[in-house]
Amino acid sequence: MTTHLRNLAVPALIAGMLIMPGCSSKSDDAKSATTTAASAAAPGGGRLQRYCDASLAIESAQPDLDFESATPQEITAGLKKFATEVLAPLFHDVDMSAPPELDAQVDRYRTVIGQLARSGDPAVFDTPEMKATEATTHAFDLANCRWQQAKVTATDYAFGGLASHYEPGPLSIDLTNDGKEVHELIVLKIRDGVTESAEDLVQMDEETGSGKVEWIGNVDPTTGGDRDYVVVDLEPGRYVVSCFLPVGATDMEHLHVDGPPHAAGGMVAELDVS
Repeated sequence: MTTHLRNLAVPALIAGMLIMPGCSSKSDDAKSATTTAASAAAPGGGRLQRYCDASLAIESAQPDLDFESATPQEITAGLKKFATEVLAPLFHDVDMSAPPELDAQVDRYRTVIGQLARSGDPAVFDTPEMKATEATTHAFDLANCRWQQAKVTATDYAFGGLASHYEPGPLSIDLTNDGKEVHELIVLKIRDGVTESAEDLVQMDEETGSGKVEWIGNVDPTTGGDRDYVVVDLEPGRYVVSCFLPVGATDMEHLHVDGPPHAAGGMVAELDVS
């Protein structure tokens, strides 16, 4: 259970770095944070099931903001609205169903969501206390909600640990960056009727490629030695997993260097969900 707002200071979630920039925009379906397959995820149903559904909804929630074009003032106002109108109602469902062993973590989330509602500053999520809270709740979710998990390693320039096939439903992609460069992990769903491979799709220009895929989720840019994760609720179909950061992006201050994207160097995989 978390919401990935820690790296919103990174420009537009690296939207300008994509071979297909339009792919970074969230679809209406993604923003609604549906839980299509989660209802069968947790054992025993009841309170634990309600918690797992609520946690997945929090994981899927994203602010309805165009970070690439919005002004700092618009981003602040948008994040305040996101905290008040989206996160707070979703968190209420978590609060009503979370098990007692997560009481301390629930209290921390309540505090941080309130801080975001007042300040609009995503840095409230980027504290040692919040990182520890996220680690604890994520470990609980993986142990109790029966989500699929992919332990993925990023190197220069490949993803290791991804299977070619997953079942429909929640998948936690836990990324460790073992490379020297910064890496991200973007999940795109290939639209029905598209026949091109993942390798072909990531080479297309924006006009050609943007209509062939839709954004599902992402692990934010992660520096060498660090780790992060994303939980995506997968429907049947084909998916692209890739990194579009440029060669030479060795730290967060050099994410816009002039270099070919990691995807062009082979950092791309195709997943089948059925």
